[in-house]
Amino acid sequence: MRPALLSSALLSSALLLLCATLASTAASTPQEIFDSARAQIFDNIRHAPRYTCVENITRTRYVPEYSRKLAACHDYVDAHARAVAAGAAPGAVRWHDRLRLDVAVLNGQETFAWAGARQFESTSLEDLVSSGTTGTGDFFSFLISVFTGDADRIAHEGIKKTPFGLLTVFNYNVPLGQSHYKYHTTDFDTVLAHHGAFWLDNETWALRRLIVESSEPPAGGDMCMVRNTIDYQHARIGNGDYLIPDVSTMEVIYNDGSESKNETRFSGCHEYGVESTIRYDDPAAELAAAASAPLVPLPPATRIQVGLVSRIDTATTAAGDEVIASPLREVRDKKLGVLLKTTDRLHGRILRLEQFVTAEPRWVLAVRFDTLERNGAEQPISLSPLDDGDRTPAIQPPAATMLGRGRIVGSSPPPQVLVVPPRPKGGGVFIFSAKGELVLDRGFHSSWETH
Repeated sequence: MRPALLSSALLSSALLLLCATLASTAASTPQEIFDSARAQIFDNIRHAPRYTCVENITRTRYVPEYSRKLAACHDYVDAHARAVAAGAAPGAVRWHDRLRLDVAVLNGQETFAWAGARQFESTSLEDLVSSGTTGTGDFFSFLISVFTGDADRIAHEGIKKTPFGLLTVFNYNVPLGQSHYKYHTTDFDTVLAHHGAFWLDNETWALRRLIVESSEPPAGGDMCMVRNTIDYQHARIGNGDYLIPDVSTMEVIYNDGSESKNETRFSGCHEYGVESTIRYDDPAAELAAAASAPLVPLPPATRIQVGLVSRIDTATTAAGDEVIASPLREVRDKKLGVLLKTTDRLHGRILRLEQFVTAEPRWVLAVRFDTLERNGAEQPISLSPLDDGDRTPAIQPPAATMLGRGRIVGSSPPPQVLVVPPRPKGGGVFIFSAKGELVLDRGFHSSWETH
């Protein structure tokens, strides 16, 4: 059957349905199916409460094995398509990491923070994640782009066999002049034309999957193709059920033949509240307040040697996780008395935890401490590292060994001279030359100095 095209006039008239009652599932024409799906999506956007979810992102960069260097972007895209069709692996892993963040959906906009942070920090994910490829727009941006008139063509493809069973499939195209799809890297920003498809449940016309793809390489960029695949679910948030992302995958093919894949899984979605109540007539609260006496601010240039209290295990830990350390010895001042106790706690974040697999196998860990806590009382603290950099021992036995006073699981190569990546502001970067997983515990010590 020839695909049925939806005219721009019909697309415009569908806007009138946004405030109307959901169309009956008896809809049978392509236009009725589209209008019903669209009305559901915008009803969901209008009525969903402010909510937050945890994002667990796994990022991997691959190097496919080609018999020769290919000539152009379309050659790499075609080779990738053939490999996928044949069920072949994407290639050798060059690099990977994990990120754990909170995303808040507030008034139709995504705002981000490291997981468990006390407040949301930025509407730009790149402000938190300084390396690797990132992407946003899973909640609203792509839906609005596809379903509000940016598309110059929407075609009904009929009922297709999919990983979710038989679903109704439409494809679409958004030209560059009407696109709002922004592609961002550390050195490059541009808007991309895009095309793709959306899959609908055959009975309710609810959205199950959205595919957003751009295969027109921008001038001056390193990208040949980027494809976002978002699977949706209905979840209970507050007093209602709402359509939210379940799993999102972002695949990028670069013009050097390498490929990257980001898989994001969303969990723990709940209504976002910003108000809290403090009771002062509670005896337990009064005792806690008494114990939480203000701490003495640390003078500049105070040196602190710390050991980990929390455990860093690369098999489970992600950038964004909290890290806790304690002073290894008491710090005193002649005038101010005891500045730090060994029972004090330094709280911070893991900012990077990346494994480079090929060339020079190594782990890169970036950590920042920002809070000093004693008996429940907290104060901000600003530190600079004194001994970060390459933590690989000069001599490594073939079996499991101590590394930076941590423990390496697996074999390790001979020591190598490694270049320390740029430090995040207030953070320290520690490099461990090693294959396999890395575990750092109480034996991992580092030195810092107050600003």
